[in-house]
Amino acid sequence: MLMAMGMRRQGIRQLFLAEGAVNGLLGGAIGTVLGLIPILWLANTGWDLTAMYGDIDIGYPVRGVIYPTVSFIMIVAIWLFTGLMAALAAYYPAAKASRLKAVEALRHV
Repeated sequence: MLMAMGMRRQGIRQLFLAEGAVNGLLGGAIGTVLGLIPILWLANTGWDLTAMYGDIDIGYPVRGVIYPTVSFIMIVAIWLFTGLMAALAAYYPAAKASRLKAVEALRHV
């Protein structure tokens, strides 16, 4: 429909890629918030593995409490990586949509 209104193929490709990147960044932001909730809770309380393993010997001693660490740089890097992967996943549909003829595309609407 956008091609019928005069948008060029490159513009349609960029629109699809931008939409994929924004969807990936939004999904990454929601996933980051939902993932940080239990991680921050575990960072304060820790995860006691002795109750789970007891006296089992798995080749090395598993005793004590594990505390996860949270790195702001890693969170931002992974968040940007999700946006990049979503944009790359949108590349094939974007290229396919930009190659359609306007009449053919409008026939399926």
